[in-house]
Amino acid sequence: MKLLVVDDDPTFTELMVAELSLLGLNNVDFVHSGEAALDRIAASNTPYDCYLLDVEMPGMDGVELCEKITTDPSTNGAPVIMVSASSSLDHVDGAFAKGATDYLNKPLQRRELQGRMRMVQSLATQKHKLTIANDNKPDASDLVNLSEIPNCIDYLAMQNYVLKLGSLRINSFIAFGIHILNLPEVFAGKDRSGQLDALLDVAETISESLDGAEYLMSYAGQGDYVVLLPRVRGFDGEPFENQLETKLSELAGWYKEAGEVAPVVQFGEPVYRNLFSLRAPDDLLDVAISSARSTRYSNNESAASRPTSQNRSF
Repeated sequence: MKLLVVDDDPTFTELMVAELSLLGLNNVDFVHSGEAALDRIAASNTPYDCYLLDVEMPGMDGVELCEKITTDPSTNGAPVIMVSASSSLDHVDGAFAKGATDYLNKPLQRRELQGRMRMVQSLATQKHKLTIANDNKPDASDLVNLSEIPNCIDYLAMQNYVLKLGSLRINSFIAFGIHILNLPEVFAGKDRSGQLDALLDVAETISESLDGAEYLMSYAGQGDYVVLLPRVRGFDGEPFENQLETKLSELAGWYKEAGEVAPVVQFGEPVYRNLFSLRAPDDLLDVAISSARSTRYSNNESAASRPTSQNRSF
């Protein structure tokens, strides 16, 4: 794997390169600023497989650099791992909101670094297999990046974020799922680009319906979206669902005019993890997705047939 380490501290950079070498990773470049990182990325003949970025750097900080990397098509969606001495929730939130895949704290723990590098290797292998598969049969139901939609991050990053929050802090968040009922019909006859466009249409509709809310959203594959919001801000699902239904109706009209099958979605119950739950923090996402799949209603149903929106704990 080809890696790029960005940190303004030369001593820490040397330590990181040495630790990676002990893990058998010797194809490692390093620079000491965000600006130098962008120059190195532009000059590289082949894309990097992973970026490890210090959060707090003079000039362009790691979060700003992360956003530039994750929105640059030439980086090919490579994972970005933030590295910081700070465990501030603001830093963690900011990094994941800008597309970071994971977050490591200084001082480095070799076992943690090893785990992250195994994850990166697994992602690279999956991406390679997906590329081969897509040469024969396009399918955008898994491993797609919808980062051009505001606050939409990879599902792996969403899982890592929830795990980083931990058992206590995740209790202050609420999640709900949205499932595309007719994904095979929506995808039928479309190439990969057309499939991605359909997934982006639904994600954009969800995003617009959440206007003004603080949230993270992810596409989990197989027609499943999950949204994570702070409970302290309050979330009334019914107005959101009404807004989403209206926008989906508009979307259906555009699809009909184009002679295409419009997405039909199901809404799940907003769920949260209670203080005494023994389940893992990231189970919150699974429960939200399962709720959408076993649903309360779809956007094809009339408003009169809907049950009252309620939050549910587990």
